Amino acid sequence: MTGASTAGPGLIEHLRSRQFLFMLPRAVSLQLMHPAISAAILEHSPSPGFVWLHKQRSVPPTIAMAFDPHPETWIPRRIVVTHDTIRGTEADGNRYHSLDPEVFHFQHATYVDSLFETITRFRGPLGTEERRALYDRCCSWYRAYGISETPLPATVDDFDSYFRDQTGKLAVTPALTRYRGQLLRPRQWWPAAVPSGAIRTFLHPVAARALGVRPSAIDRAVSAAFTSASSLR
Repeated sequence: MTGASTAGPGLIEHLRSRQFLFMLPRAVSLQLMHPAISAAILEHSPSPGFVWLHKQRSVPPTIAMAFDPHPETWIPRRIVVTHDTIRGTEADGNRYHSLDPEVFHFQHATYVDSLFETITRFRGPLGTEERRALYDRCCSWYRAYGISETPLPATVDDFDSYFRDQTGKLAVTPALTRYRGQLLRPRQWWPAAVPSGAIRTFLHPVAARALGVRPSAIDRAVSAAFTSASSLR
């Protein structure tokens, strides 16, 4: 279901902010806990061994897709071309394909969750109507991909339930173990500008537990100072 402009002015614009890129360890740590995404990044990454170089290549085009006024002219085709060969076997022996709508949507959902968290941390809490409107824009962003909408929650409340359920199924994977140090102390791209203490507070609680992270009072103070200095206008 494509053809309409996928984004407009307002909160969705924060996708283009450096603050959203600062928050990426939250999304990526959850992605690496998904068995299919874990296997895919270990088997198919164009930057093997460097998770942030991989994301530096893949995230900006994904963000740009949220703002294209005519996504149907090229985005679904690009998604197929860039993802069709990303397939293989998970650590437990199950087969995966990156164009599986359930897998594709979960990765998108981690970015939606991180966008909500970006605005909350760097600007302030989202109101009920703001959350609803922002989620609607994120649904349009997902539709631009041309992937089945079957997994797409209809409302932001449905999304909250979906995300709780999906993150509750995640586990420590080979990719999470391999990239643990890079997630907590990035050395490339915009996440490298984020203090480690702030990253520890940015993590989703499920990922924090899996990574053995318990933010300290010092971490929270570092995070508060960093988010204040980098606040969204």
